[in-house]
Amino acid sequence: MIVYKIGESFIRRRYLRGGYAPVEHKKCASCGANHPVPDTHRKYVEIHQGSFVSNILWDWGHFHVTEDLKKAFQKEGFETVEFEPTEIVKDDRPSGDRKKLPLEQISQFYRVKLRSSIPLHQDFIQLYDLKYCPECDRNITKNLEPSVILDRKCHPGTDFFRVERYGALNCCTERGKTFLENHPKTYCSFRQYELRD
Repeated sequence: MIVYKIGESFIRRRYLRGGYAPVEHKKCASCGANHPVPDTHRKYVEIHQGSFVSNILWDWGHFHVTEDLKKAFQKEGFETVEFEPTEIVKDDRPSGDRKKLPLEQISQFYRVKLRSSIPLHQDFIQLYDLKYCPECDRNITKNLEPSVILDRKCHPGTDFFRVERYGALNCCTERGKTFLENHPKTYCSFRQYELRD
């Protein structure tokens, strides 16, 4: 089985791009880093650029989909993929983008919530001597290789999943990759990850 990290591909056309709305972070007393954004807050998005709508709105590693793509996910029967309505709380786009595509003309998006996950393989953890903060459980290891090794024995058996304890890494199988590539205007990039026993 082959698995891929799902990412945003570079497109010259100015499609909508955003990020989750800022939230007041508490600092971890142990490592000093900001505590992660609560999962319940990720549906609140600020739009930063774009005068065209694609089927995916990227948000710093997470993604939101249009009604059309949400229905396609559901029709295909992908398990453990859930959706919640996205709320655009701020339009911070340049005035040219806002004139070409007014906020009221932006269709409803839905945040994709992947409810299954896979752990990092022990070889990867040892190779990079991964360390986690004992208080907030944040990965505090510096300079990690972007291509991770995942534990094949713990594959959740789903076509879309996230990587445990490693930030916003959304992954898919070959079937998930083909689905996204065949749906119009998704503009995803894929990076193959190693599965190891």
